[in-house]
Amino acid sequence: MQKEEFLNKVRDYGGLDSEDEALQMTEIFLATLGEWLYRTEARKLGAQLPKEFQDLLFKEQEPETTRAETVSYPLEEFYIRIKARADISFSEGVRIAKAVAQVLEEAVSPGEMKDVLQKLPDDFKELFSG
Repeated sequence: MQKEEFLNKVRDYGGLDSEDEALQMTEIFLATLGEWLYRTEARKLGAQLPKEFQDLLFKEQEPETTRAETVSYPLEEFYIRIKARADISFSEGVRIAKAVAQVLEEAVSPGEMKDVLQKLPDDFKELFSG
């Protein structure tokens, strides 16, 4: 999937007003998701994204040395971080995060999404259920 298609879908699914807003929310979502993923998984996921988005998974990530050092908070904390970084309400953060997650699922292979979900806390299945 190309960048423009990805952003148009985020805009449509999330009920956003512009491509710029869709880009901002995509950047926030991917950077936040990257905190939960070990760099190897983030690299594999990023390889299937538009090239402009690949490094976003590392934007907020600490340079951890082991998988155990990645963030492992529940889904609610993920939504709280989205809300805070975007300066929007919690319910808007949930709605837009689900929209970006849906586009992410469409953009990457089912096998890669399965691998990503195996690395995330169980409650993240709610985010990626479409």
